[in-house]
Amino acid sequence: MRFSIINKIYVEKFREAAREIATAYSTVVFLDRPKLGLALLFAGFVHFNIAISGLVGVLASWSMAEILGLRIITFRRLVLYNGLLSGLFTGYLFQFDILVFFLIFFVAALCLVFTAVGDSMLQRHGLPILSIPFTLTAITIALGRDHLSNLADASPYFIAYSLPSFASSLPSEWLIDLFRAMGSIFCMPDPLFGGLLFLSIAIVSPLLPVLLATGFAIGFS
Repeated sequence: MRFSIINKIYVEKFREAAREIATAYSTVVFLDRPKLGLALLFAGFVHFNIAISGLVGVLASWSMAEILGLRIITFRRLVLYNGLLSGLFTGYLFQFDILVFFLIFFVAALCLVFTAVGDSMLQRHGLPILSIPFTLTAITIALGRDHLSNLADASPYFIAYSLPSFASSLPSEWLIDLFRAMGSIFCMPDPLFGGLLFLSIAIVSPLLPVLLATGFAIGFS
């Protein structure tokens, strides 16, 4: 009986963690839909290097939130959301290996610090912090990239695993650019992932893709 209760507690904890992590993915496109987030997580593995780095980033952020006892839901979501983006960006720059694994943990910790400090400062003025911690973290990584020469550049890897045949099957250059821009939200400027992202969002929220396409069309013109 006691074992059954303990097992139930751990199962519930796992479900809660999985829900938080999946929600972090959907939050990137401003939706609170764990199922959509799970779909985006798996879709991202069309580019394994970036997807696994993003997953490590969000898991690292979740672990730190647990260790520090962060219980405010809105703040936890900010931490996971920015940690995910930072992991994705790291995977876009570097090929995933054991060194990059530890780098992502460092990046997630840095992102958490930026989130805590920035959220505290902006809350006083009633302003949301959104992805500012990720932006600051990404700038830090990009500036230090030349000093991380022992890490392999991921650019050739990304190009090798892109699927130009999918892009060539699309009816217009405008649609290719739209899907590529969509993919860039997750640091994957690839029409295939962008198309999967667009389709996934359309299933959950039919209006949002219309707004996305309209905004892109205005910016593209």
